[in-house]
Amino acid sequence: MAAVILALLVTVSFLVHELNDRPASSSNGVTPFSIALPPRQELAVNNSQAVVLSPDGRYLAYVAAENGVSHLYARRLDQFDGVAIPDSEGTTFPFFSPNSDWVAFFSQGKLKKAPSNGGVPVVICEVPTFFGGTWTPQDVIVVAVPNYGLASVPASGESLQKISMPIKDIIYPQGPTWFAGGEWIAFTDFMVDTFGQLGPQEFAFDTAV
Repeated sequence: MAAVILALLVTVSFLVHELNDRPASSSNGVTPFSIALPPRQELAVNNSQAVVLSPDGRYLAYVAAENGVSHLYARRLDQFDGVAIPDSEGTTFPFFSPNSDWVAFFSQGKLKKAPSNGGVPVVICEVPTFFGGTWTPQDVIVVAVPNYGLASVPASGESLQKISMPIKDIIYPQGPTWFAGGEWIAFTDFMVDTFGQLGPQEFAFDTAV
């Protein structure tokens, strides 16, 4: 019995020593904060996603309207001021690249991308209408085009390619989002208010495109 008690005391002592020597882990709790927009600006939230956080948590992109005209702004969370993205009039549905280096958006009939820290946008392709997009780890962008379906385009730029889906012919997709390493795309059919998804069997990327 004494041997068992001694063994337990040694084990507990060892565990306490090991735990005390470990660095304190950071908390994963929610951190509330507020961001004040400059005077005369307001978020452009009409039927569109106006605010998005980068995957690494360093950048915030938002669409703000001033005098009735909306523009895209990007801001580092460790800085006080946002940077206006040029040539971004009428921006809707911004979204970030997986590495957070770029922010993509729809403006003036085109899908564009700009450096997350500000800079001149690059046109990726023309899009007739747009209801959200997602930038996959394969460096392919999937966009939702109302009354057309989902389409893909290399993030480096090219023409849109329609994605065939084993569902009804006409859908009104919105908010596509990648998950599971980019092998799955989830979206909502706005017309019937249902949730759909495409898996590897129906939707596979060719990274050599």
